[in-house]
Amino acid sequence: MSIKQLSKRSIYFSIGAIGLSISIIYLMLAFQLPFGQLDEPGAAIFPVAVGSIIFLASFAILIEAKNIKKEACIEMPDGRNRNRVLNVTFSILFFLVALPWLGYLASSFIFFVAIIKILSNDSTKTQVIGYSLVMSCTIYCIFVLLLKVQMPSGIIEF
Repeated sequence: MSIKQLSKRSIYFSIGAIGLSISIIYLMLAFQLPFGQLDEPGAAIFPVAVGSIIFLASFAILIEAKNIKKEACIEMPDGRNRNRVLNVTFSILFFLVALPWLGYLASSFIFFVAIIKILSNDSTKTQVIGYSLVMSCTIYCIFVLLLKVQMPSGIIEF
């Protein structure tokens, strides 16, 4: 297995800048939601909290990047392991993009199938489908049925 080295400082700056940009956009959208009252909090409370945490974490990463020596490096996997990292990343992006259109159940099922196939070496098709169904339905039951969280329904509505 060969390993590629990247500048740790530039990676930290990139991640911090991307996180800061995303958190600012996220917070701008979150502040458009209603805050509600003290006895009935509105939809904006959780997104504003999450956006603020992401903003602070990204800012901390930028401060950390400033203190990293220029010669410090990060070793990145190459070959098959790099492909696994990229496939997991693309699977996450697919899930986020497909969620509004396909809905939670369909997009999470496809996501879990992809992740299990990427990370598992010896799973059969029935195992992959079974595990994906169990994970998708379990998370759906916990969040939608038990906690009453609204998830995107997409083309499949219940």
